[in-house]
Amino acid sequence: MKRNNTSKKSETEDIKELRKLAKAGSDKALRESRALGLTVKIIRNNEIIEILPDGEEKIIRKLETEPLKVKGIKKGTVLCKKQ
Repeated sequence: MKRNNTSKKSETEDIKELRKLAKAGSDKALRESRALGLTVKIIRNNEIIEILPDGEEKIIRKLETEPLKVKGIKKGTVLCKKQ
């Protein structure tokens, strides 16, 4: 099924709106957790970090990232996202 430009534009706007709402929800949850004195875990620079109520940060573990293995894809190949 072919889509017109307006639906592509609205999908892009929808994604932007979802990201904005997710960021706002995440920020609110972080503020509430700090106010309640709870420990928070985040991912930063491929590390899982635990932030204690006093602000101290502990690295729990490092995440291993493997390089993307791409075989058989040549320059100019069009990739489509699954829906």
